[in-house]
Amino acid sequence: MADTKISSLPAATTPLAGTELVPIVQGGATKAVQVSSISSGGSGSPGGSTTQVQFNDAGAFGGDAGLAFDKTTGKLTVGGKTVTASAPVLDLSQSWNASGVTFTGIKLYVTDTASAAGSLLLDLDVGGVSKFSVDKLGGVTMNSHLQMLGSSKIYGPSFSVNVGGTTAGSSSWITLTSSSVVRVAINSAGVAVGNDRSIGWSSAAAASTATGLSLSRDADNILAQRNGVAAQTSRIYGTYTDASNYRRINLSMSIEGVAELKPEGAGTGATGNVLHISGLPTSNPGPGILWNNGGVVNVGT
Repeated sequence: MADTKISSLPAATTPLAGTELVPIVQGGATKAVQVSSISSGGSGSPGGSTTQVQFNDAGAFGGDAGLAFDKTTGKLTVGGKTVTASAPVLDLSQSWNASGVTFTGIKLYVTDTASAAGSLLLDLDVGGVSKFSVDKLGGVTMNSHLQMLGSSKIYGPSFSVNVGGTTAGSSSWITLTSSSVVRVAINSAGVAVGNDRSIGWSSAAAASTATGLSLSRDADNILAQRNGVAAQTSRIYGTYTDASNYRRINLSMSIEGVAELKPEGAGTGATGNVLHISGLPTSNPGPGILWNNGGVVNVGT
């Protein structure tokens, strides 16, 4: 059968036993080797003693691998090449065509019998620096920014989504992190802000770091409305239809140190607004304090 074409040979019985012989060229001479020596590795085989399959650039076994599978660890290595044009290491495609089927494009199933807390399901690096990662609890960490809806971006040294309370509490949180410190945490119970941070509103419709109103923490149980040297005013409304129809009480403090508390209104709430102070003490409380002197309001002296 020396002159028989390969296409004319009878088909082999599969699966192969591994002892079958195939020809290879080694040292310029054609030699025979068992199939098991190619598929299982072994001394002198492509990839060393633990590599099951390894291909080179031409798609043949051995040499300068572009694709390798390690049978001991189950690790699949793809790429490792220097390219001068766009050549995705992994380029996948699939057509979904069944309306009643819930499809999954890419799936990794991990049985976490034992692992370090920092174990990652996914880690994308540039120059050895992690840019995007997903930890084993589902927490997502981005090194620079999250880009959504075209050019809209959320900037920051770090943006992370942590699930399971590993960062901020006992339930699921979304956290904003700067310099490895959680500054803002959000979950179904509310929003928590670091004690050196404030909640602010921009002067314009577009959010920016230039706030026209800011709420801060002066101390535990003390809420502060402050914004540098700008005088502040707080308003509590009785009614509000629009900016021309309302009733409210106005509490303000000027930069000169004049504090003012007064009722005011406009439009449908322009009249009938009075300042009512109740619960006055029945004895003189001291200088400058109103007190009820037998039904007569006096000022303490």
